[in-house]
Amino acid sequence: MTLFHPQSTPDARTCRTTGVLVRTRRALALASVALVLALSGCSSLAGSSGPTASTSRTTSSDDETASATPDSSASNSSSESASASSSAAPATMPRNPTPQGKVPEGLDEFYTQEVDWQPCSGNEDAECATIKVPLNYADPNGDTIDLAIVAVVAGKGEKAQGSVVLNPGGPGGSGVDLVEQSVDFVTSDALRENFNIVSFDPRGVGRSTAVKCFDDTAGKDAYLAASPDLDDNAKLQQATILQTQFAKDCASLSDGILAYVDTASSARDMDVIRGILGEEKLDYIGFSYGTVLGATYAKIYPESVGQFVLDGAVDPTGDANALSRGQALGFEAVFKGYLAECIERQGSCPFPEGTSVDDAFKQVDAKLNALETKPLATGDADRPLTRALALTAIFGPLYRHEYWDLALDPTLKALLEDDGRSVLRFSDIFNTREGGKYGDNSTEAFTAINCADEQLPIDVVAMRAEATKLEKAAPNFGKYFGYNPLACAGWEVKAAPQPALTGIAGVPPMIVIGSTGDPATPYPWSPLLQKSIANSVLLTSQSWGHTAYPSASECVADAVDSFFIDETAPDNGLTCDGGGPQQSVVDPNYEAKSYGNQ
Repeated sequence: MTLFHPQSTPDARTCRTTGVLVRTRRALALASVALVLALSGCSSLAGSSGPTASTSRTTSSDDETASATPDSSASNSSSESASASSSAAPATMPRNPTPQGKVPEGLDEFYTQEVDWQPCSGNEDAECATIKVPLNYADPNGDTIDLAIVAVVAGKGEKAQGSVVLNPGGPGGSGVDLVEQSVDFVTSDALRENFNIVSFDPRGVGRSTAVKCFDDTAGKDAYLAASPDLDDNAKLQQATILQTQFAKDCASLSDGILAYVDTASSARDMDVIRGILGEEKLDYIGFSYGTVLGATYAKIYPESVGQFVLDGAVDPTGDANALSRGQALGFEAVFKGYLAECIERQGSCPFPEGTSVDDAFKQVDAKLNALETKPLATGDADRPLTRALALTAIFGPLYRHEYWDLALDPTLKALLEDDGRSVLRFSDIFNTREGGKYGDNSTEAFTAINCADEQLPIDVVAMRAEATKLEKAAPNFGKYFGYNPLACAGWEVKAAPQPALTGIAGVPPMIVIGSTGDPATPYPWSPLLQKSIANSVLLTSQSWGHTAYPSASECVADAVDSFFIDETAPDNGLTCDGGGPQQSVVDPNYEAKSYGNQ
């Protein structure tokens, strides 16, 4: 299952990564903003805003999740939740456009529903609304759930061309937060001038009908702090008990939605969004796990695919174990890249000039290992710094090159000096925890969506063998990426069948982007996805960090913008220099070289 999706300041995207034990997968729409504000000395996490997505059968999110829980006095309609903003500028998104293109049989009422767009309370340049979709597309006359959606209306460009829908990844990332808080950083001026920028909280996420697994903050604290060390049977049993209890709590608190938060159902939701936007074709940018969602949409609705960009591609052929193999190597390689740059530039780097990369890595590894038996004091007796929390603070900045000196230097300096309080502060930023509460439910949604898509057999012998291979391939970080099947231990619903993401045909040209220094979706996955989609082209960004559009280079931004605005795809194999490694930091043949022919 997935490990982690922090990203960038201020790029707010998420990724699909693997590893059951390092539970630092955050939706960075909020965390990116938090990091900038916290490091600048300003007040940190801004509260979420916009109409609350209520539901006919479940609460919107965790009670402790900031501004995701509906007011008890509110009705189930989005118009009441938005009424407080009625004095603001009137909404300009169309409320009831005529659906264009194909409308699946039996779903007319969803595609033709009127949308009550209202200015978002946290950003009056954005408009928020709530729409209804079937809980179960096999039974469209049954229960419905709510989806929170958001839009920023196009400027006065010469070629106003409709809407581009974004997905920030995860799974579990909030598209509402992405657009409402960070739209200027995840899209270019040219794209916003010519297109409405639209996103949504996928089913199970944030302000949509949401997964809930914790009754209080303390339970989530304990879950995120749990040991990633499963090198003996007692620890493995303890982790299994933890995950089984997590699954039980998710089932009891999520009110029957766990079987329906799979990726294929979210792809069908995107087609409803296409309908309510009045678009014949869906134009789309998907980051990281968003490439999985986009490819799934293309497989189900090839005739409705417009201009698609899939940035930070996930291997379309790999299961959760296969994904963890690439990521173990990716995080190890990118951390080495950070260490080499840090030692060379000095400044705030915590390692003296002349230190070798291997020696620096050994120092960090030793401190992390020591936390397993002796967590560091943080000033909060209930929250000592554990190894899992420290890993969150380390892995988070690896998602974005700009974070390296801004966040990773001080994190490692604090770790080396046994300053648990400071490391926990960075960990909390990436976990969106502030003021004793968590800012989103991405931890819960992350696991729920992955377990709705895929559940691997829990075979102790097989898991031990896989973990041994991972540690051999990535001697420092590999041990944190194993035991993926445990993520769904005790899960009470079966995974829903998902369409194979190979042999996708009958679609117009689309762009697949891979970054050579990406830790979470390593570059070799992008050619695999590009080869799985007929007419697609591969764009290589020579850059550090997770995903590339629009900030890795002008070359990447111009290629994507021209694709949408002029409908001109770049040549297959275009390479853009973003100041990162010229070649993939993960060997494209890593499977054969690291694991043998399996």
